[in-house]
Amino acid sequence: MADGWGKKRFSCGDLHEGYYHEDKRCGFGLYIWVNGDRYEGGWKNGRMHGKGVKIMANGDVYESL
Repeated sequence: MADGWGKKRFSCGDLHEGYYHEDKRCGFGLYIWVNGDRYEGGWKNGRMHGKGVKIMANGDVYESL
């Protein structure tokens, strides 16, 4: 099980770089989808949580506070 800072490339081609706890994304991290979308911000129990910014491949930006 991953614990601490790391990088993981998923079989679909997506990439996550950030903190893990018991093999789940947690704390701060960067997730890049294979289609070019990206999210930088908080994670909890493997899901986006709290403050973060998602930048879509088309340039749209979504910010969660």
